[in-house]
Amino acid sequence: MRRPGERGSAYLLAVWGSLALAVVAMLVLSLGTSTADRARLDRARALAEAAADGLVQRGVFALLDPAERGRLPRDGTPVEADHLGHRTRLSIQDVRGLADVNQAEPAFLAALFRQAGMAEGDAARAVGVLVALRRPEEGGGEKPAGLRHASVLADLPGMTPDLLKALLPLVTVHSGSATIDPFSAPAPVLQPATGAPAGEVQAFLLARRAGSAVTPPDSFRKGPLAVSDGQVFVLVAEVLDGAGAVTVRRRATVALAPGGGHPYRFLEYR
Repeated sequence: MRRPGERGSAYLLAVWGSLALAVVAMLVLSLGTSTADRARLDRARALAEAAADGLVQRGVFALLDPAERGRLPRDGTPVEADHLGHRTRLSIQDVRGLADVNQAEPAFLAALFRQAGMAEGDAARAVGVLVALRRPEEGGGEKPAGLRHASVLADLPGMTPDLLKALLPLVTVHSGSATIDPFSAPAPVLQPATGAPAGEVQAFLLARRAGSAVTPPDSFRKGPLAVSDGQVFVLVAEVLDGAGAVTVRRRATVALAPGGGHPYRFLEYR
């Protein structure tokens, strides 16, 4: 016969054993739930990424189709649509509407930097460094590799993360021209390129967006303007959640070559 103390110890051991088994069962259940939730999230993420990649391809094919191309805004205006069961947003920007950091005149770049919020002295110094970087080494040779991507702006004096965020959508290294296309340039590029009064720039942009047959005003004439040949574009595809927040984003620069062996090629894709 067990003593009372022994019976009490056995009871406590049984209780603790049951609690331990319950904790283990909860951990196993939690692990199973966590694994299932992670799998669902991974699947949702993969589907969203596939939708973003598909939207980029859809935009490229639309640019290659003469019937579709004429209906597409090519000034970076975002267009929302459902794609593969996702709420998405696509913008297409002709790179000739952007400032080419390899080609643009220093005065234009300095005005662009100032408009983005850089102090006048900092803008002058930053542009001076940029122009020096894009100049070939003495004795010939290719341009520095850094100018193959607009991210070179991050290394300029006076550049901050906020300034860089504002400037990167406005610049390119792919237009190969010092001129700006007034029919695809966004307002933050068109204003410093022309030096025209803000009211005239806005009136021109409103008429352009309305699809009217619009002619640039006389105040634009001193700007480095030329109509684009429409061969290189930046496409930004975004997948949105129910609240409108971006969950997946793709940014691609594509060069079109209709009629060639391959109708297009990506210059950048990220």
